[in-house]
Amino acid sequence: MALIVETGEGLPNADSYISIEDADAYFASYPNDGWDSASADREFALRRATQELDLVYGGQFVGTPKTTDQALAFPRVGDEEIPTRLKRATSELAALLLADESFSATTVPDDEGVIERKSKVGELEETVKFGAAQSGNAALNKVRLMLGPLLYASSGGMAQVDVVRG
Repeated sequence: MALIVETGEGLPNADSYISIEDADAYFASYPNDGWDSASADREFALRRATQELDLVYGGQFVGTPKTTDQALAFPRVGDEEIPTRLKRATSELAALLLADESFSATTVPDDEGVIERKSKVGELEETVKFGAAQSGNAALNKVRLMLGPLLYASSGGMAQVDVVRG
């Protein structure tokens, strides 16, 4: 099945933010062994990268989807095209997927590098966990940093707050 690239119109059947040709052009400027060594699976990798970006970051993208029936999280209201940084992040994640089929951006990181703070006032107890964005795969961190300006909370880290009443 041919890759259906989102044009900025809010296509109901789009399955990638970037074409193979545009990803090739990107990697001509920024060489990547994962992309360069694969050819047959590039379409699948771009589809999967797009899907994983939408699953992980779709709810964090600034703005509102352009149409109610579009297949992907982008375009957003007021956007006429897909942001370059989203296309590049899709390409980088696709290269990661080509280099390691078991890799997934949707994998929840372990607690390595997590800072936990607990406080209690009377019967109210609060636990806050801060996860370092720099833990884990350095190439995935590159994808996260590329997307940063497109996200509501682009601080680079994650925070989880649990509040428990007596």
